[in-house]
Amino acid sequence: MVFRSAPLDGISRVLTPVTVLLSLALLFLPTMIGPDGDLAERGTQAVGLVLLVSSIASWAAMPKAYKLSSEGLLIETGAGGSRIPLDQIGTVRAIQPSEAPGLRLFGGSGLFGHWGTFRTKSGDTVSVRATRLYPAVRIERPNSRDLIVSPADVDGFVAAAEKLRA
Repeated sequence: MVFRSAPLDGISRVLTPVTVLLSLALLFLPTMIGPDGDLAERGTQAVGLVLLVSSIASWAAMPKAYKLSSEGLLIETGAGGSRIPLDQIGTVRAIQPSEAPGLRLFGGSGLFGHWGTFRTKSGDTVSVRATRLYPAVRIERPNSRDLIVSPADVDGFVAAAEKLRA
C-alpha cells in the first residue's frame, strides 16, 4: 500500500521558496551587477552556492511516499529511499500534539520538510522523516529510535500498518 507524503507544513512552505530564491540571487546577482570579480562578490556567490547545494540535498531527502508491504516500510525520497523491515516495526500510532517533535538535535528542519533526530515535547528522542511534524505517525522500533513519519492519510496508514503486523 502506498501512502503519499503529507503536504509541507507552514514553515516549510515559507522557508523553502525563500531559501531557494535567496541562493539563486546570491549566486547570480554579483555576476549581473558587474564583472569586477572582487573578494566580496566571490564570497556572496560561495554563500549562494552553499545554500543551493543545501536546498538540493534537502529536496533529495524529502519523503515523497511511504510504502507498506509484507517486507516492511519503504520511505521513498528524491534520492532513492530507505527500508525498515517489518520485524523491526513495533506499534504504529497517530501521535498526540504533546508527542510532536520539537527541538531538533541533528538534521534539517523547514527546508523541504524535516529529517534527523528530534526531542519530542514529552522528552523522548525520535528520528524524523516527515514533511510536517503534526499530525503524524509514530513507529515504535524495538532495537532502534522510534520514527516519526507524515503520511497524508494518518488513520489509513496506521490501519494498514497494524493489519500487516497482525
